[in-house]
Amino acid sequence: MVYSLALLILLPITGLAQKHINKEVVYQLAYSDTLTSIGVSNLTEVRLRDNTRCDIVTDTFAIEVDFADKWAEAIGQSLHYSIMLDKKPAILLILEDPKNSRYLDRLMVTATKYGVKVWVVDSNFNIKFVVNKVK
Repeated sequence: MVYSLALLILLPITGLAQKHINKEVVYQLAYSDTLTSIGVSNLTEVRLRDNTRCDIVTDTFAIEVDFADKWAEAIGQSLHYSIMLDKKPAILLILEDPKNSRYLDRLMVTATKYGVKVWVVDSNFNIKFVVNKVK
């Protein structure tokens, strides 16, 4: 019993509680490279005046890159970065497991209302734009 409790306490600390195929930064850099390859200049890890960092900044967008289960955090960060940089808000949502599409559905409700552009990347680095459907 004591060992079980200790394991439950240590799982979140050691990172064993949630395993991802790739780290967030791998998707971030892959998307940055994709943008560069199609002629879209961009910067990664841009430090803002309030010491936050925007994952990717283009001439048009402030892009937050995050895993699907952190969809709500991604919305707040993308909106904050867009205000700080006077850019349009955008999110690259990492959807490694299609079973987690419920997070994309949740994200799109708010993204549609606030005009946040959304792209989705899977574990094979396939990227697609998600059309915001106004209801």
